Amino acid sequence: MKQHVTIVCMAILTLVATACNSEKTKNNSETASPAAGAKYESPMAKVNEILSGCVKVEYLLYNMGITFESESNEEVMRFYSYILDQPANSTNCKPGKYDGSVVFKDANGDIKLGMEFNILNGCARVSIPLNGKKYEQQMNENGLSFFNQVLRMKAKAETEQH
Repeated sequence: MKQHVTIVCMAILTLVATACNSEKTKNNSETASPAAGAKYESPMAKVNEILSGCVKVEYLLYNMGITFESESNEEVMRFYSYILDQPANSTNCKPGKYDGSVVFKDANGDIKLGMEFNILNGCARVSIPLNGKKYEQQMNENGLSFFNQVLRMKAKAETEQH
């Protein structure tokens, strides 16, 4: 019985490792991060242009049961202000793994841009798919503070319910 469990565990680990490696390879080829000596290409002007026409932002924090939305261009542009115009420091980030997503919509309710982000475990980045590339930008302290406040509110609400 012990051998059977060990074999099953090894098979699962092999599948996970294979999936992680293929995801890592896929992400490396799609991510627009500057290689050694390459010039940094900023997505921020195009992101600003797109978000300027949006009036709704919807948030989803994966594995935390948190979703919320705000309606106003000011709220849309507040999220934009959390994104630094520099590549993310992905040292503490797991390739292809994100803590949540954000979607921006225009007045007709059409999705104009979606992004994923990390806010936990020392990884503070925003992943922006744009023009067939994926830009990994650094999230600033204000963005981290915003999400930490959301997490504290959820924890407080859960404590009050029990």
